[in-house]
Amino acid sequence: MGKLIPILASLLTVSITRGHSRTTHEKSSSDLGRRMYNGSMKALREIDPGFSPSNAVDFGCGVGRVTLPLAREAVSVLGVDVSRGMLSEARKNATDRAVSNVRFAHEVSGSFDLVHCFIVLQHIPPRRGLRILSDLLSRMEPGGMVVLQVPYHWHAAAWRKLATRVVRVDPITKRALNLARGRSFNYPTMMTFCYDLRSIITLFQDAGIDDMRITSDSSTGPYHSGVILYGKSAAKAN
Repeated sequence: MGKLIPILASLLTVSITRGHSRTTHEKSSSDLGRRMYNGSMKALREIDPGFSPSNAVDFGCGVGRVTLPLAREAVSVLGVDVSRGMLSEARKNATDRAVSNVRFAHEVSGSFDLVHCFIVLQHIPPRRGLRILSDLLSRMEPGGMVVLQVPYHWHAAAWRKLATRVVRVDPITKRALNLARGRSFNYPTMMTFCYDLRSIITLFQDAGIDDMRITSDSSTGPYHSGVILYGKSAAKAN
């Protein structure tokens, strides 16, 4: 996915039609980021009305669509992504918007009072994704908060599930399907993985998150059901 134009790769839930300019894509991404950020903060402040992030991490930041709105309020923000192309575009976006209290990296380091991860774990196999989530939650400061979006159910037809599983394990089939769809031979396949909510909630509880909210989410698309989890870790005892 990092080989694609970064601004396009980050717009996982926005319909992009041919003939639109790059400026239009960037504006769509920016608007989407603000809406996602505003929605997250509204939900978090229903748990803690006085919450204002100080040191935040946006895991799977892409081009910074949420990272930059977050940096307008937080003291400092770390944006993390595996794609060099994404991070390069995110740094450019930060410079263009005169945002100086954000840094971008390939790995997470430090501790945070806000952990944000949206439309990310669904592209990581659950065994690895749960390890990543456990590490992120372990970095939460006492009284810190978390926003996590994750799909939990795949309700596609049986034939679609079978076809997807074949494409996952058979590179020849994947390439043939790309050609049939008019794509390049090595066009990357974006997989969507579902997570066991019991495992997610257990990790939250193990991290000391004693106040939690769960809302439904449709951003994964028509074939998946998802949720957004909001939580606050216990404050340090006096």
